[in-house]
Amino acid sequence: MEVRVEAPRIHGDTVTFSWSQSEENPYQEENAFFLRYEGLDLQSFSAELFYEIFLALQLRVFSAYDCSVEIHFPTPVPAFGAVFWTAYHDATNISIHPISNQGAYNPWSSEPILVDQPKKSAVFFGGGKDSILATCLLAEIQGQNEVVLIQFVGPLRNDPQQTAALEARQHRLLLEPARRVLGVATQRGWTDYQANFREAGFPFRPHLEFYSAGALPAMLAWGVDYCTFTANWTIMSTDARKTGARVHRYMQSRPNTIVAQSRHYEATLGRRLEVGNILLPFHALAAHWMLAERYPEAYDQIVSCTLGGPNKRWCLTCKKCGLFAFSSLAIGRLAADFDYDTFLTNSSFIKKALAHAQSGVEPNHLGNVTWIPSFFTGIRSFILGCHMIARIQIDELPITLSEPAMANLAMLQAMYGNHLYPDYETVPRMMVELLGPELGPQVSAIVAEHFEIVDFLPGPNYAGNRPTEYHFDVPLPAAIAALDHLRFDSAG
Repeated sequence: MEVRVEAPRIHGDTVTFSWSQSEENPYQEENAFFLRYEGLDLQSFSAELFYEIFLALQLRVFSAYDCSVEIHFPTPVPAFGAVFWTAYHDATNISIHPISNQGAYNPWSSEPILVDQPKKSAVFFGGGKDSILATCLLAEIQGQNEVVLIQFVGPLRNDPQQTAALEARQHRLLLEPARRVLGVATQRGWTDYQANFREAGFPFRPHLEFYSAGALPAMLAWGVDYCTFTANWTIMSTDARKTGARVHRYMQSRPNTIVAQSRHYEATLGRRLEVGNILLPFHALAAHWMLAERYPEAYDQIVSCTLGGPNKRWCLTCKKCGLFAFSSLAIGRLAADFDYDTFLTNSSFIKKALAHAQSGVEPNHLGNVTWIPSFFTGIRSFILGCHMIARIQIDELPITLSEPAMANLAMLQAMYGNHLYPDYETVPRMMVELLGPELGPQVSAIVAEHFEIVDFLPGPNYAGNRPTEYHFDVPLPAAIAALDHLRFDSAG
């Protein structure tokens, strides 16, 4: 298949990417998408920077085609970007033309034009517990004036009403309170990239790179040298397939891969831009607990639910509402605007848990009944979720619940709360050390005031009903480790 990419079209703060291809696109509605960055003059940036973004986002899609794909750009693509994103996406079926003899490039069209005084760090901000805790940690370590939050209005379908509602909700419930309460700067963006995917393309939508590459103009304009996403260690399991093969989950979010991306940016842009994950040590309960104890005003700003109304933090039925409900009940720090009674009587999780109980399911060897897909934690945090439920002191609740809600809560404890797992109230030293020699000790000093830092990973570890393992010495994919400009030694 032949793909011909047009020159990026710049109009003020918006860049539009488009291309033609010799075969039908089964994964995307249109061969085009836009990115908008509020208040930025995108004429200030070079075409090579926009090529970097296009490669980061689209090579994942083109790698899904069951054929060779030749991608032609109107001007040469910097060599480092071409080889890095090809290796990153394991896009062995792709060739890029023409490629420049130069690997590095100037991301600016002339001189850098900054939005304001440079900031040290950017947080990719979703508004939930993780990105709020990341913001608080960096603000404490570096100062509030050194942090900027970056958030996109990125609906999952092309619906103008949904986009307008999402924009209003994010402004009202997330960004405005972040500026007012947390005292940090914010940068907003818009895109239709995610909304452009057909159902067949859902597996090829971007992950970390949507922000770590898609937000490059914003990060450069704010002058940051560190940016962080928020993914805790529990999602990065090593699972065994029925065939016996082992699968290392979330390879592109693992510490060694984001080190590779950081080295790529330094070699390519000629400046430090470290991609980090400051929330690596904190699973869901630890993050809630840390916020409630150390940053109580920030705790009150958590908006993890994405389905609530324009002025409501909670929909009271989704998994994210469930995670907040049981985390807050477990630590005894409830939210005044969360209707626990309604959640415990009417949510989809409660209804499915009741049906599971009535099916005659028996406790397993761990003393609890089996995991179900509607469980409120991620599949790899099932034991953590059981610990949360076991930790709830039903007889000492700080709120009054109706009889049906109390009965359902008691039923949940009988199903899932038969054993405490106190190791989940610690923080593993390994995860703190993986933050690096600069940030690791600073985060460790803060964490140690709230949790015991231990030399093991909490357990037992299950992915749903199947045991799983954790290995953080998994080597980089060979194609990434072999790239000369990343300067990895033979050990990776």
